[in-house]
Order: sequence, then structure tokens, then C-alpha cells
Amino acid sequence: MIEPIGYRVLLTFEDITDLDPDFRRAKKAGIVMPQEHEDMQRRNAGIDRGTVVALGPSCDFGTKVKVGDRVGFAKHSGKLLEDEHTKVKYVMVNDEDVLYVQRS
Repeated sequence: MIEPIGYRVLLTFEDITDLDPDFRRAKKAGIVMPQEHEDMQRRNAGIDRGTVVALGPSCDFGTKVKVGDRVGFAKHSGKLLEDEHTKVKYVMVNDEDVLYVQRS
């Protein structure tokens, strides 16, 4: 498991194929774009929503943000990471890059 330090926030980010209506229609039709494709990587890097997986010990959120919350963060911010054991992809952002919490 990747553990954030300092004021960092570990997020799973949403996939462009789940958000974009054109990709969703293609997915329904059975057309799958390979994730390794350069355009897909660039589009996924522009995703600005995710779910909080872990908070660093110095995050300055108080009780506003907690693990499991869906949040929006600054586009193209953070570092893309992959857990070497589970192969799950994450993005690590600074706490100041988290812009909002989406409540249901």
C-alpha cells in the first residue's frame, strides 16, 4: 500500500472511459481503447475527480475531507503512481490542490 507523507493526499482517479459520453457509448458497443495509447494517457491525466484513499498526517482539512470522499482536484496536478503489488493506479496531490468535496 502506498502511504502519503506530509500534506499529501492519495486518490484513485476516475477513468475517462467512464466519464466521457462518447467513450461510454463505445464501451457499450464493445469497443475498447487500449489504456497504453498515448491519447488515453493524456486524457486520463486531465481527469480532475477522484476518491480519497489516504491522507498524510499533516493535511490541513480538519473534518472536511476524509477517506472515501469523492473530491475534485486541480487539473494536471499531482503525480501518477502505481502500486507495484496490486497494480492499482493512483494520483498523489498536495492538500491545497483538493478543490471541493462532492457530497451525495
